[in-house]
Amino acid sequence: MNGLVRQFLPKGTDLSSITPQKLAYIEAMLNDRPRKILDFRTPREVYTEIVQAKLAERQAVTAKTVALQT
Repeated sequence: MNGLVRQFLPKGTDLSSITPQKLAYIEAMLNDRPRKILDFRTPREVYTEIVQAKLAERQAVTAKTVALQT
């Protein structure tokens, strides 16, 4: 990860001079960059899949709990 960040912020860069907008840009570029280790999906795609799966699990448990209470 450090090597990827270094593409945007070379070693020795004064980080106090980096604006929040620039950091948000770098974050977006890194999160939308396909990775071989993720089967050429982006970190954002993988994160979204995980969150959606967890939400679906939670909804299923809630539905099951409600069904058992009635």
